[in-house]
Amino acid sequence: GLLFTYGVTSSGKTYTMTGSLEEPGFLPRCLDMLFNSITAVQASKYVFVPDGMNGFHVQSEADALLEKQERDILPQLTPKTPNNPWVQNKMTSCHNINPECRYSVFVSYVEIYNDYVYDLLGDVQLDPFNRPKPPQSKRLREDKNKNMFVYGVSQVEVASTEEAFAAFQQGQERRRIAHTQLNAESSRSHSILNIRLVQAPLDPLGEDLLQERSLICASQLSLVDLAGSERMARTGAGGERSREAGNINSSLMTLRRCLEQLRENQKNGSSDMVKYRNSKLTHLFKSYFEGHGKVKMVVCLNPNMAEYDENIVILNTDFNMSVDDENSHVVQFAEMAQQVEVARSEDFKVDTESIKRKAMEAKVKAEEERRKQHTAMKQLNKEASVKKINCCCDCYKGSTSPTAIYQSSIFWKQEKNAMLKSSQSDSRRLEMKMKGAVANTKAHVEKECVSLLLVVKPTLNWSNPILQYNPLSLSDEKRVRTVQTEMQEKMWVKDERLRQLKNIISTGAVTRAPGPPVATKHRRSCSASHSNWLAHLPSSTVQTETILQPAIRPNKVVNVPSPKDVAGASKYLLTHQREDGTGEIETQLVKGEVFHTRSGGQQVQFVDIETLKQ
Repeated sequence: GLLFTYGVTSSGKTYTMTGSLEEPGFLPRCLDMLFNSITAVQASKYVFVPDGMNGFHVQSEADALLEKQERDILPQLTPKTPNNPWVQNKMTSCHNINPECRYSVFVSYVEIYNDYVYDLLGDVQLDPFNRPKPPQSKRLREDKNKNMFVYGVSQVEVASTEEAFAAFQQGQERRRIAHTQLNAESSRSHSILNIRLVQAPLDPLGEDLLQERSLICASQLSLVDLAGSERMARTGAGGERSREAGNINSSLMTLRRCLEQLRENQKNGSSDMVKYRNSKLTHLFKSYFEGHGKVKMVVCLNPNMAEYDENIVILNTDFNMSVDDENSHVVQFAEMAQQVEVARSEDFKVDTESIKRKAMEAKVKAEEERRKQHTAMKQLNKEASVKKINCCCDCYKGSTSPTAIYQSSIFWKQEKNAMLKSSQSDSRRLEMKMKGAVANTKAHVEKECVSLLLVVKPTLNWSNPILQYNPLSLSDEKRVRTVQTEMQEKMWVKDERLRQLKNIISTGAVTRAPGPPVATKHRRSCSASHSNWLAHLPSSTVQTETILQPAIRPNKVVNVPSPKDVAGASKYLLTHQREDGTGEIETQLVKGEVFHTRSGGQQVQFVDIETLKQ
């Protein structure tokens, strides 16, 4: 179902939705009604798991316990859930609950701000300086049942009204509000609290949930607190507030036009297209307006005495009047919305007979398999016993002396002792395995304790001797890891240079035959080597006509080198030009060698500079 509050700004829409301590609103009443009804048939936590595509699947109790252990590993150090300040009504409940099913409740909280959807219950992302990043908007997608949903939204499983209230309070702290001339805490976005009730049937024995996904039913109640329509002349909005008011009025106008188009299609029997996609608000609730749920609207009017004249105009339902009044438009919209009717879709029904039949067939088949295995084991044991008895009878056949009887008794006791030793060895192996699991769990718990102490360190009383442990801060650990990485990188570079030097020494030590000394051939530079050169030639380079030019044949010439270009080269040539003291152009050829770093990158080490003058 869909329930939304509609009205002008400062007309009490948020108060109608939340209420006060003495007079709870729609939200606390819905939560009390829901949890009072499913308390006796509520499933264990983490049994239902969202699949990310607006659906759910059921996992086993063992997997649910493991997930609960991972998420609630230190419950005594986690913050306690705040108490629900609302006065709960324990007498309000629904009696149409199927005792052969189990239920769980999930909540999600989003807001539509400037026609963008934001998650109010998601984790806050931090930048490298531990500052919160701006929230990222979410996309709307369509599931396999043609229902629209917010893709990637956080769905929090709640087991009580208190937990649901804690999630709601968390979202309220992130919701965007601002001060205007008509309202000190004016909502600048449409907030949507989705309460989802997930249901799955039990097997005929009433022990485990059936994991068939087609039998899982998810119902949803969307409580929408619409932002109030505003006239900028009255609210004094300007700048960012003016932009927000424009987007609010635009989305509300799109909602009204969609309902008017539905009414026209109903009156004329036509099927003209309803433009839901013009706004995120109407696009998200498209399925409700097309008959996949019930829609209710609460119209809120401003009870201020200064609005007396406008309220008088509201009571006039003559739609032909040309009155520029916000509340008048609100009532006209409400009157028009009451006349919209759409075809309802069929309700979800669980075929309990087929479920029982399939479960009984599976149970009978499992019982037959167990009976066959048990019969086979009994037959094998019987054959083994008969074989041993026959063996003993053959050994002591015809012997009635006390010695033979005593030896037979010893034989049977030795067999029993061997069986007990085998059982004892199995027990020891199981004990060692359990000790290893306990040790691993203990190490994991100690690690989580240290991580949690790093987070809650400023709030703890360190005078307590139990909390005298003073671990490194996160910044110190990060600095130590950075220094270690840099030192390892430097050591790797030094090793690489030493290896190259050894190669040069080993290849350059050539023995010569005795004879007259021969003058070594002097080489001006290493430009003529046959290496893979990458020439970095800036676009502003001027071609000079010097007599001596380097004999370099670069494999590639680029104006701005990329990491891919550097990775494919072994030599690097950078051309740099400047003006000397006489006003002539001086060209410098800076030559370097390309080294591959340990982390997968490249490093250029310049080893020679060749200067060309006019």
